[in-house]
Amino acid sequence: MNAQRTPDQVELEAVAEELADRFAAFSPDFPEAQVSRDDGDDLDYGEPVRVDLTEPEFTSEDVEQIGWLLGKANAALRVRNLRLVPDYGNSASAEAIHTVDTNEVIESETVEHKLPEHKAKPDKSRVGAGKEHKPKVPRLDLITTKYPSREALQTTKTNVLTNHFELILKPDIVLYEYKFINIPAGASKRKTKFIIKAAIKRSDFLNDHQDSFATDYRDTIIAWKKLTSGPTDIGRTDHQLSVISDNGATISLVLQFVQEFDVERLRNYITPASPLKDQQLAAFDFGLVTAALNTIVAKNMRDRVFQVSAHKYFVKAGYQAMPGSGTCGALLTHRGYYFNVQPGMGKLVLNLNKVTSAFYAPILVHHFLSDSTFPQAEREHLLIHKRVYIIHDRYQPGDEQHEYLNKGHNRIKTITAFGKTLEDCDDFYKHFKAPDGTWQQETDPTSVVKHLTSVFDRKVEGGWQAVNVGSKQDPVWYPAQFLRIMPFQPCRRALPDKLTENMLTEACQRPPQSRALIEVEGLESLNVLQDAGIQDLSNCSQITINPQMLKIPAVKMAAPEIRYSGVTTKVPSANRGNWNLEGVKFVETPGMTTRVRGKVTNSGKTIHYWVLVAPGLADKPGTTANYRSTLEKQVKTYGIADGVEFCGEVEVPSLLDENRSHTDCVADIASSCKKALENGSKAKKPPANLVVLILPSPSIPAYSAFKSACDRLGGCQSLVLCEKKNLTGNPLKCKRPTELVQYFGNVMMKINLKLGGRNHLVSDKGNSNPLRTMLKDTIVLGADVTHPGASSLVGCPSVAAIVGSVDPDGTKYLGSVRMQSMGRKEIIDGNSVFEMVKERIRDYSDIRRSLPQKVLYYRDGVSRGQYDTIIDTELKQIKKAFEEIAGLKPKLTAIVAVKRHNTRFYPLPGEGSKDQPKNQTEENGNCVAGTMVEGGITSPFFADFFLQSHHALQGTAIPCHYFVLENGMGLNTIDLQKLTHKLSYTYCRSTCGVSYAPPAYYADRLCERARCYLRDFFAPNFASSHYAAYAKKYDEIKNEENAALEALKAGLPQLPISPGRRKARKHPDLIQAEQNCKDAIEARVESYFHIEAAKLFKSLRDVKVPEGKDPKIWTPPSAPGPWKAQLDKTMFWM
Repeated sequence: MNAQRTPDQVELEAVAEELADRFAAFSPDFPEAQVSRDDGDDLDYGEPVRVDLTEPEFTSEDVEQIGWLLGKANAALRVRNLRLVPDYGNSASAEAIHTVDTNEVIESETVEHKLPEHKAKPDKSRVGAGKEHKPKVPRLDLITTKYPSREALQTTKTNVLTNHFELILKPDIVLYEYKFINIPAGASKRKTKFIIKAAIKRSDFLNDHQDSFATDYRDTIIAWKKLTSGPTDIGRTDHQLSVISDNGATISLVLQFVQEFDVERLRNYITPASPLKDQQLAAFDFGLVTAALNTIVAKNMRDRVFQVSAHKYFVKAGYQAMPGSGTCGALLTHRGYYFNVQPGMGKLVLNLNKVTSAFYAPILVHHFLSDSTFPQAEREHLLIHKRVYIIHDRYQPGDEQHEYLNKGHNRIKTITAFGKTLEDCDDFYKHFKAPDGTWQQETDPTSVVKHLTSVFDRKVEGGWQAVNVGSKQDPVWYPAQFLRIMPFQPCRRALPDKLTENMLTEACQRPPQSRALIEVEGLESLNVLQDAGIQDLSNCSQITINPQMLKIPAVKMAAPEIRYSGVTTKVPSANRGNWNLEGVKFVETPGMTTRVRGKVTNSGKTIHYWVLVAPGLADKPGTTANYRSTLEKQVKTYGIADGVEFCGEVEVPSLLDENRSHTDCVADIASSCKKALENGSKAKKPPANLVVLILPSPSIPAYSAFKSACDRLGGCQSLVLCEKKNLTGNPLKCKRPTELVQYFGNVMMKINLKLGGRNHLVSDKGNSNPLRTMLKDTIVLGADVTHPGASSLVGCPSVAAIVGSVDPDGTKYLGSVRMQSMGRKEIIDGNSVFEMVKERIRDYSDIRRSLPQKVLYYRDGVSRGQYDTIIDTELKQIKKAFEEIAGLKPKLTAIVAVKRHNTRFYPLPGEGSKDQPKNQTEENGNCVAGTMVEGGITSPFFADFFLQSHHALQGTAIPCHYFVLENGMGLNTIDLQKLTHKLSYTYCRSTCGVSYAPPAYYADRLCERARCYLRDFFAPNFASSHYAAYAKKYDEIKNEENAALEALKAGLPQLPISPGRRKARKHPDLIQAEQNCKDAIEARVESYFHIEAAKLFKSLRDVKVPEGKDPKIWTPPSAPGPWKAQLDKTMFWM
């Protein structure tokens, strides 16, 4: 089948034919069809021979034509067994040679199918003194910048250490970027790595200069020397690499020059001239250069680590069983490190931080399937696409296949599916190689059990579980007992609830241990010796590193005074930033008389509550009785209400059933609540305004179902209490009411909020710039987006939330949520921002009886690359909403608040936070609450800072990184820092400063509540009816698209069967068609279930049509979220 030729293809063919004629004229043995059309022809290229292009038959033009052909032909022609061989200073030649097979590269790699001997953590004393860095802010004189520019730094009296190390680029360093072109479509990351390794090995000019470049083994080379394949290649952008073979197919890669990086501009960005001469320097995109430097740093990793992403590597011997897992042996943890090169103020730095992740344990598949770590219904699903190792030899020594099949790499397989048992597998026809080298099929079929017994020469039980490591069309079955999971494979699924707490315990290392891990093991894994002083990177002498953590200036911000009802105040601890609730009443409670638009309200004077009890309480009579009595007493103690009435108790027997879907559990709770209400009505009980659920221990599925039922169906406030933390003695009994006071102090804060109250304020006493003054006429907004996880259903949406303040002190917020238009979309849909902000302004206006003039917007969780989109989309829509509702352009200050980063601070000796008030001599190793850093590792141009506003009870504290996008309120940097710090002490459910700005925190919590409503999509139960319906629809769509693919195959070209192979390889057109089919399945499934999620998410309100409105054309106002209207004016999600 000959395809229609383009003019370029015709030209290329003419050159190819002319070159072939010249080759043939010189050597009759050289195959005439050395170059073939790319239309499905599969020609015999014969035995390759060497052709010397320095012979008279070949002119310099011939050599240039060959180079041009090899660089361009892959778009239209396939060139086999031909490459340019550099002969620097002598001659250039073209050589037709035996190609390198990717299998040769694979077989040269060490197969690590078991864990190495465990390595202990380094001693905590092995830490350095630090390298002092005193940053200065140059006189920038910027005419305009897209973000507010940095002002002078605060005067500091202390320093902190940070997990950043100085990198020094040699003065003459030059960096180049190259890309590999023609990597086969559909190649996995692992296959691509071996293809690139083979290409480097076979191409002399790369293989001989591996000390001059680094590669990410995906598609990029970063070189600190210009790479050329010979004198004739100078100035050429495309370099034809030697042909490599991949299981019979040939791959002809091209190395394409992309760019020379502007290293000098990066230097200027880090240390701008004063006064600034280049007005565009602030807009310099340093990300391209730092990404290249990260590739170079990664080249220095030692063999003792393995890399799982561009910025993370893990120590092979740094593993341990999942803490507290008991019989859960399917997972283990590996300690590892995050690294990233970034510009600081005056220095280029390497950020290095400790990380911990869960990996699959290298156990037999059979053991994994019987392990209790994961629910039964999920176990097979989790192992799909995981690599496994065949533990037993195939065939006996002396058999011709024994040596080949039992090589390490030939034992590694990938699981594609599971069957029932081996005896249930279909019989198949075996093939054998005939004397002429062709493959022939046996006449009689063979059972899988008989075949495996023959291959392994050991007993195989027909009842063993079958594992497919082939394909659906051509399955290859092995027993689960013969396959062991390969080590170093990360678990992408969210950990089971029972392991989450233990995982956090392992991951949260105290600062002394964290420092030792980073400075010793983390650096040594990059071939950097901590005690060797300033040194070159081992594999790139153009870059030098100082192995001492930077010591940078810090400010200690004092905690504000806290005010409760009346004149009661609390002064937070200087070290920990916390206080207690002893002797206080909340600043505003539902029992107080309040006014909204002139109307007097005091509906919360009596609390009527129901209790739901989950099965499995250790001391049900004692727990329910003591919880009830303590709750009723504490409500009065804190002034929340004058009276409390218990309406009744109901059990929900199926609440903790692991095989039920979220939707089913919601229905069970609603049914139980309905029954309780009916019984209460018969007993003439008033309707409940609070429902309390008592669980044996924390359960996210039960929590989600309960909250969803109460919010969406009941429209009542809800509270979850757990028994586990309040049990004591043997046998276990619930603590006495007097011992539950502290626990219920926190519970009271939740109840007061849910019923419309406010707990505490930041006092204005002694403040030169009080918080209330700073927030005058200001609505404080917080925004966040939550995304589907690795275990979520295809089509699961992202959900956005915006909360807005409704009081003058920034302590009470109401919220709105919306589904995003697609999954994993971080920027909030413009129309959603517009509608949600209008809702927040209306609530502010209803309660404050005025319109705000200013906006303080805290945006959670966006990366540096998304700042401009936030400005162009979200900030634009906020202003638009104000113009519509208030008729004005607000003074808008927008700040990004990021907690998910890898910057850490460590106090100098003697300056850390104390651990417990009773033991003031013991430091937990963290900086004190209120530590603020604005220089050294921050932007040289823009206003950003790190603030650790909390005391970390566990692990190493994570400061929040704040970046100012816009400052229409006109606050200077110091005032923004103080304002943010004060707000951290207004968090309504805490008696301490929290880790980041409460508005963003509240939005995050509201996003989490929205996840409860869609739990069947975000965290499906694989044993539930909901997932069964999902799987059925998925298979329906998959079968339809596969049927269309089968029909398409008939018209696609096919490759002939190559000598020595049993089947023909797939034609590139078929590979592309299969990929298109997979994409179509994914797109259809995503679209279908996104619509299903939207149906579930929509508001359930019963909206009455106003008088005088036509119900056929009247559009109801948008609701803030998919909960009942009676919850709108409360912080029910807290």
